[in-house]
Amino acid sequence: MYRPEDVRRIDPVEAIRASPGTYLPTGGYDPAHLASSLVDQVLRRGIGAVRVDLGSRWCVVTAEADWLAGLSGDPFERIVPFPEAGPNGMYVETVLVAFARGVATTSAAGSRVVVGESLGPLAGIDVGSGRAVAFSTRSTTAPRRP
Repeated sequence: MYRPEDVRRIDPVEAIRASPGTYLPTGGYDPAHLASSLVDQVLRRGIGAVRVDLGSRWCVVTAEADWLAGLSGDPFERIVPFPEAGPNGMYVETVLVAFARGVATTSAAGSRVVVGESLGPLAGIDVGSGRAVAFSTRSTTAPRRP
């Protein structure tokens, strides 16, 4: 029999970092794969116009509407289920927080740095009623060896 003191609360970001192969199916941090996961997420939320800018330092995904609006929970801070992606689907923002050196977002509600110290390419941009997420093309973890 378990008692309340036997239950240990886990940090979702640390749980993701502990099992990178589960969340990074390409075998390591791949900004193009993560950007495509974000695009898939935006499209599954019914937003048709989405743009990806993949540079050497940052990747930016921008949509004409805020794909995170109305969620119960912040996917930058905890694992939020994404049932549109299947029974084990989750919003990919938590994975970005776990592995990217920098993550920032901007929407009509404002801009914020989630990981790191800079808004990066989001500094000073206006997305209207949409949302943009920028993340570093470099990982916080060492590359996996074959």
